[in-house]
Amino acid sequence: MNNKLNITDLDLNFTKHPLTKDVSIKLGQDAIKQSLKNIILMNLLEKPFNIGLNLNLRDYLFENFDIFYMIQIKQEILKIITKYESRVIINNIDVNFDEKTQGLFVSIDYTIIGEEQNTQSLTINLERSR
Repeated sequence: MNNKLNITDLDLNFTKHPLTKDVSIKLGQDAIKQSLKNIILMNLLEKPFNIGLNLNLRDYLFENFDIFYMIQIKQEILKIITKYESRVIINNIDVNFDEKTQGLFVSIDYTIIGEEQNTQSLTINLERSR
């Protein structure tokens, strides 16, 4: 965790801090990982007055998935992270679709600005609900 950047965010699971009995906070790398996950999973109109902040990743689960969708998803993820999370540099984005489970798997490798030697990874798995 990088203390000199002093990155904090609320824990969106709203877990209670054992000592203060207040909502816990996320620090450093955990705060940025939570931010990236929220940005990627944001759907249209979930954030009022900011319709540009949506990826609608779940909508891709119901398409006839092919290589063009993978390229489109990678480009959309890169675009939205570049626009809304300026604390990271994206190193790599992998998108895979599993025919058996009908699941979409997204893996993002990124570097937090100010921590060049420390590459982080975020994996998101989405599956159709039946």
